[in-house]
Amino acid sequence: MLFAGDNQETLKVAIVDDSSVVRKTLQRKIVVAYNDEFNGIKPTIDLVLFTDGNELTLSALKGVHIVLSDIEMSGENGDIALQRLIEEAKHAEFILPIFLATTSLTQYHNKNNEPSKKAVSGGFIDGRDKIRTSQDLVEVMDICENRLGINWFKICKGRYNFLDQCTHYFEISQPSILGS
Repeated sequence: MLFAGDNQETLKVAIVDDSSVVRKTLQRKIVVAYNDEFNGIKPTIDLVLFTDGNELTLSALKGVHIVLSDIEMSGENGDIALQRLIEEAKHAEFILPIFLATTSLTQYHNKNNEPSKKAVSGGFIDGRDKIRTSQDLVEVMDICENRLGINWFKICKGRYNFLDQCTHYFEISQPSILGS
């Protein structure tokens, strides 16, 4: 699938993983390959790196479009961090970016293009194995596009102000945020 929008878009992606190898590989090889391969076709990816869930704050997520989070980490696990952030966001009227679990734990992986029940019940849009290639990043973008629409990256990003078009995503996957 091709991203809609002009070629100058930048997609801010947060990676939360306690493995320095994973972070460095994503930063130095995979994202560089993705940006080179899709230059002028898809938005450029700009990475923000975190070593575990403890580093995730609402302020740190401002402007982030999607968070790719490991689940098991040496500090705060990704699923625990997301639950904490959901509560903080509810009280601060902050719209969280999209969260996608990227983990070796197979119960978080989607199967047959169906969202993982384990991931979705934890507030993630979906889950999958670790990102290992630029094609894996394309698949992540396709998941977002299929679940949220072609222009998801234009309307869904971390920010203050609760009333906007991302409300639909929260109604479906995180009803506790809206008090439903």
